[in-house]
Amino acid sequence: MRNKLLEIIAVIFFLAFLCLAATNSWAAETSNKVTHDDMVNTLDSFLKNHDVYSSIPYRLYTKRIMDTVDFDNEIEIKIVDRSRDRILKSDNFQVVIMSNGKTLRRFELKTYVGIEVPIAVATCDLKRGEKVDGLYEFRWCDLTGSSVRTPIYESDEIKNRVVRVTLRAGRELDVSMLEAPDLVRRGERVVAIFSSGGLTLTMSGKALESGKLGDRVKILNEVSGRTIICEVVDEGQVRIIN
Repeated sequence: MRNKLLEIIAVIFFLAFLCLAATNSWAAETSNKVTHDDMVNTLDSFLKNHDVYSSIPYRLYTKRIMDTVDFDNEIEIKIVDRSRDRILKSDNFQVVIMSNGKTLRRFELKTYVGIEVPIAVATCDLKRGEKVDGLYEFRWCDLTGSSVRTPIYESDEIKNRVVRVTLRAGRELDVSMLEAPDLVRRGERVVAIFSSGGLTLTMSGKALESGKLGDRVKILNEVSGRTIICEVVDEGQVRIIN
């Protein structure tokens, strides 16, 4: 009787072991893995399909390879975009691992993935008011931690522009650092043009203030001594408007 009981207990333990092994095997077969490449590919897909970011050239690179993370449930990988400006930085993005609408884990991408964009960089020291044409180049830069808020991706954003502040060589150019040049400068001689119907007259005058294209400036007619209001139309040229 005792032997029979021992046999039954042994069978019960054996069956329990088989059930446990089967459960572990099933869990292993149904577990989901998230790798570093999964995060990079998810971010890349997100950027390529984004209305704004898809128009910005960029490339991703590895900053630190993430260890593979296992999850027992079916998962979904989402990208959270925390950017407020039209700029690509890895610290603007977060990877969220979800299952059935519940967040399982979050990853700050700045730790694992770098985003580089080709932006304009000064190749030499630039003085305030100096033209930038020919004095810059495009370099691949990771803007994470950079103070640049509106980087320059296209040469058209620089053409015929001057710097508003003195810059050192190697400085990333920001749209806010540039402005249109003054076409008329205070104290300089200008040509003032008056047109009416088919008649066009020109006169020489002295600029009493500086102005950019389209600005209204005061011009002194040194013959009559009158001050006239003109619109800047070109380098050293204005159009009389009154």
